Amino acid sequence: MADDFRQMFPELAGVRFTHAWGGPIDMASDHAPVVGTRPGTRVHYAMGLSGHGVNPSWIVGQVLASLVTGERDEWTALPICRRTAPRLPPEPLRYLGGRCVRAAVMRVERSADLATRAPLWARVGADLPRRLGIRVGTRR
Repeated sequence: MADDFRQMFPELAGVRFTHAWGGPIDMASDHAPVVGTRPGTRVHYAMGLSGHGVNPSWIVGQVLASLVTGERDEWTALPICRRTAPRLPPEPLRYLGGRCVRAAVMRVERSADLATRAPLWARVGADLPRRLGIRVGTRR
């Protein structure tokens, strides 16, 4: 992150980072949250806040509170309560495919940063989810 910051703002190259945070991000492949109750149980869930969890967490908290108390209100009527998480291929294809696609996307993005054309393998790999009908990211 610090390297990207310095590249984006070269005039601030001398700024020292004193704190940083990092960790896994819970992300649905279409970048939209999913909130619900497992049918036939009292198990309620929220997932896929896509790295923007601070803001939507308050709304998701309201939805979960309504689900736990059995209320049907404006919170449980939100579209995030009526959707299902996008399906991905089964393991081990999901892991292997994900690693390959990630490497391809990173190579394509690196080529864009360098203003060069990405190699064919990277362009094909980065486009693979779209060709398989799997929506990843925000591009359509």
